[in-house]
Amino acid sequence: MSSLERLARYQRLVLDLVTDEGTDHYSHQFHPDLSPSGWHLGHCVFTENYWIREVIEAQPLAAANRDLYVPEFSYKPARGQQLPDFHDLIDWAGREQRENSRRLQQLQHNPRRHPLLRGGYLHDFLIQHYAQHYETLCYARAQRQLQQASAVPVRPLPVRRPNARDAVTLAGGDYAVGQTAPGRPYDNEHSRHTITLAGCRLAHRPLSNAEFFGFMEDGGYERRELWSDAGWHWLQTAAVARPGYWRCDDPGHYFQVSPAGAERLRPGAPVVGINYHEAAAVAAWAGARLPHEHEWEAATRSGLLQGRGQVWEWCANAFYPYPGFQAYPYDGYSLPYFDNAHFVLRGGSRYTRRVIKRPSFRNYYEADKRHLFAGVRLAWDSPPA
Repeated sequence: MSSLERLARYQRLVLDLVTDEGTDHYSHQFHPDLSPSGWHLGHCVFTENYWIREVIEAQPLAAANRDLYVPEFSYKPARGQQLPDFHDLIDWAGREQRENSRRLQQLQHNPRRHPLLRGGYLHDFLIQHYAQHYETLCYARAQRQLQQASAVPVRPLPVRRPNARDAVTLAGGDYAVGQTAPGRPYDNEHSRHTITLAGCRLAHRPLSNAEFFGFMEDGGYERRELWSDAGWHWLQTAAVARPGYWRCDDPGHYFQVSPAGAERLRPGAPVVGINYHEAAAVAAWAGARLPHEHEWEAATRSGLLQGRGQVWEWCANAFYPYPGFQAYPYDGYSLPYFDNAHFVLRGGSRYTRRVIKRPSFRNYYEADKRHLFAGVRLAWDSPPA
């Protein structure tokens, strides 16, 4: 499949998802951290237009679209009210996508190609941009389902406790992390470099629903000693006692909600919908810790980890620049988030497209965010006695 065919596939993926939302939901904001689905579609198309038409072809874009679809210029709670009519938006998006594909095809044959076109960089950049917004649209749909879904018949969850004896060993030594290949990697993945690890043990799979339920049943949300100062402060303010995608119809009878609606909680499936603070607290409860992202990547590249790609996995460290970091192709993707307030997640979820499920991909969010399809994989410094 050519790069243009792959881009067309992702264009259609997002367009179809928003089309399916329909007039009743496309302009509604279902969570304070998430924009309406119609805005995401418009933003993706505007981003195409910006890089292809304004940057490469030097054709200025309409100010009205810039003011609506560039996040820095658009107040999130007001975005839904500013969106065009649903049918006008869908028609405009489809036309612009087709026109951008046509322009890219012509630009490919230009002997003096723009640097962004070399090696298919812009194609991959736009594909990944669509892929990330596809998952964000799934977050928004899951939040809508949380407000609408009815309970499903459930059975009580069993209580399980994680066991370090089931972990896999990552030997101490030197490991290569990051990515240098042209095209696909984002700026924060550059460049590939060697790090030295002391060695550790990591759970061979992400923490399960039954294991997280064990944390809940053991008073995990009430035990101050399990929480960092920041985590405890968040907990007192948020006043929660279960993962963000869990719901309880009867005491002790939980089900979960996904973009598809209410689902039974499978005891062995990864817990989803916890933030960094919850991940760190359940790790403390288990006598474990969160892995550093380098430990996660080294173990992944060594073929040690099972269950990857079911939930994003919180890592211990804040998002930071690799040695020699250079922002590219613009300052805003990574640079503003090297603030010690954003923490790294690795791996991907059920709704993450394959194009960004690579070992070097670095996701990053603030510690209090629970709308993510995020869970945790535990780590231990040394083998159990």
